[in-house]
Amino acid sequence: EKHITDDFLNEYLMRLRFKVGYGGKIIVIADACHSGSGSRGIRDDKEVFKRGAKEIFVIPKETANIIRKEKPVDWLFVSACKSYQTNYEYKDEHGEYYGALSYSISKSEDLLTGIKYTDAVDNWSNTVQEITVYPQNIDNEGRPSKKNSNLF
Repeated sequence: EKHITDDFLNEYLMRLRFKVGYGGKIIVIADACHSGSGSRGIRDDKEVFKRGAKEIFVIPKETANIIRKEKPVDWLFVSACKSYQTNYEYKDEHGEYYGALSYSISKSEDLLTGIKYTDAVDNWSNTVQEITVYPQNIDNEGRPSKKNSNLF
């Protein structure tokens, strides 16, 4: 009942987009289970998104209402896994636990300046694949023009 829904998140991100302006860049990172397609933009694979029940999360059935495809989001959105996957934690050499995506990003922080967004996501994805035992695939959304630009 206290989950942050994609609609709620979208409202705040649109406010931020207005403040930053369309010339600015917003990068949203969700290191959480089932976070893929969290911004509900059109994706490269043309996935059609479905909703569960109104008050509690229910895995949608094939007969669920289909939500229309939406325009690409006005920010870059990276999620730790696909909407149907679990995000696993990584235990480092000191016994500390981190989300797999957060750990991957922290290990590449010195490489982030001047790198293309798509190259950074590929780097993070490779690291996640190396440190997790179970299937976990990074998901990302955004306008193609933003995806082809430098991260910072």
